[in-house]
Amino acid sequence: MKTILRITFFSLLLIVFSCSKDDESTPEPMAQPEPEPTPEPVNQAPFEFDLVAVTDNAVAVDVLPTFSWNASTDPDDDAVTYDLYLDTAETADQLYAENLTNTSFEVTERLALSENYVWRVVAKDSEGASVSSSTRSFGTRAVRFSETPVTDSIEFGKRYSHSSVVMNNKIWVIGGLDENQNRKNDVWFSNDGIAWEKATSEAPFTAREGHTSVVFDNKIWVIGGYDDSFKVQSDVWSSTDGVTWVESTNTAPFGGRLYHSSVVFDNKIWVIGGLDENLEEKNDVWFSADGITWSEATSEAAFDKRSFFTSVVFDNKLWVIGGSSNTSGYKSDVWFSSDGVIWNEVTSNAPFTARSSHSSVVFDNKLWLIGGFIGNSTSVRDIWFSEDGIIWEETALTPFSVRSSHSSVVFDNKIWLIGGFGNGDAINDVWTFD
Repeated sequence: MKTILRITFFSLLLIVFSCSKDDESTPEPMAQPEPEPTPEPVNQAPFEFDLVAVTDNAVAVDVLPTFSWNASTDPDDDAVTYDLYLDTAETADQLYAENLTNTSFEVTERLALSENYVWRVVAKDSEGASVSSSTRSFGTRAVRFSETPVTDSIEFGKRYSHSSVVMNNKIWVIGGLDENQNRKNDVWFSNDGIAWEKATSEAPFTAREGHTSVVFDNKIWVIGGYDDSFKVQSDVWSSTDGVTWVESTNTAPFGGRLYHSSVVFDNKIWVIGGLDENLEEKNDVWFSADGITWSEATSEAAFDKRSFFTSVVFDNKLWVIGGSSNTSGYKSDVWFSSDGVIWNEVTSNAPFTARSSHSSVVFDNKLWLIGGFIGNSTSVRDIWFSEDGIIWEETALTPFSVRSSHSSVVFDNKIWLIGGFGNGDAINDVWTFD
């Protein structure tokens, strides 16, 4: 009996021991947390840098300046490019040039004369981070005159009451009166205003004075004028080369026209006012899309009938400036129209002396008026400019002699003044200013 009890006891011990061994077995390993991802490096903006030129508060800066600045480096070794901001406001917020890789920029389109500007440069990396330079200000120079004429001996001689245009990168002079008051129908051109070549000594239209010329449809056009038959012409001619001329019409519906004005506006040729075949002043306005068919915009514009005035296209409008009126004498008024029909008077009395036989051009985003005849056998040599036709400023004293019945064109970023009549004689010099 004792033996059975012992066996049973030891069997129980073995079972308990086995269970204890199982309970003390190695536990399952705990799941390890995922490692935190390595943070991406933060992109840093390029380092600050300094402007070099144009210097701060500089005055009389040329209208074609070169801006420069020190290079900016990037702490992340990213490529750096530059944006140039240029403005006439108090802050330089107007983007002028972008994505520049060099640390300088040469302006190729003229800045305005006598204008205040502000500028700055922004350096940016390929990730879009950027840093701005400080802002600088400067003022551009005033109008600049040549000390001497480009030439004082033009090949075609003394000339006035002629017309001038610019086409195919050349200045062209057509007809007019010579020093002996002979009417001409020759055509000349020049690449530089110094050396002049004759396209033709005798164009097929009659020799004339007081005609007008424009460039339209890649042609030079000649309209009206007074010829040796003492007739005020109503013909219209055109040429692609100044040599061969084609007559579009011999009798335009506006009739004979002398000392009128012509411009190109809204893709049409416009003829305004002047003297008719009876030498009576007009204030009608005509236009044509081909030089053949003409339509009348108005038979009687709001401005006085006149001749020896100027017209230009400025601010997408037609403008009429000054002239002579049989009813009201010499004029200093300024008018504009958006359609050739409705005319608005900007000023009835601009600060320049009332005049006729002056010239006008558009340059530097301004209206310009040059010289003219003010009565009592007196011509002048003053130059006036305006940004709006209301406020006019006079330039410094001009180096050329007094004159009227001259011509002016814009060529090679300059205003050119050609010939005219002054001090009792015809003139054959050429001047520039810019």
